[in-house]
Amino acid sequence: MGQIELTANATAGEILLFGLKISFLGIGTVFLVLIILWLILEVFRIVFEKKPEKEKNISADKITETVYADDSELVAVILAAIFASDNTVNPSNLRIVSFKRKKTPWNRK
Repeated sequence: MGQIELTANATAGEILLFGLKISFLGIGTVFLVLIILWLILEVFRIVFEKKPEKEKNISADKITETVYADDSELVAVILAAIFASDNTVNPSNLRIVSFKRKKTPWNRK
């Protein structure tokens, strides 16, 4: 690459070309630094990434007990919120028939 210089009596085309050269040099420098940072972060990810632990063999009974325990607490919290927010709901008239866990991106496990 040659030396970049602009004289005082340069034409409009030369000025435009000079500006484009400087712009591409600046944009290229920014992208080069971003690529270097990305490579450094990828190396950190590879070096410091936690390896997944081996899953223990758990019986299905223990899993269902845990899920039901968590769900009953969740139902209790939801009912408490309903009763607290609406004074017209009579707790003795309220009966939960069933509830199903809905799969959303927030509760993926």
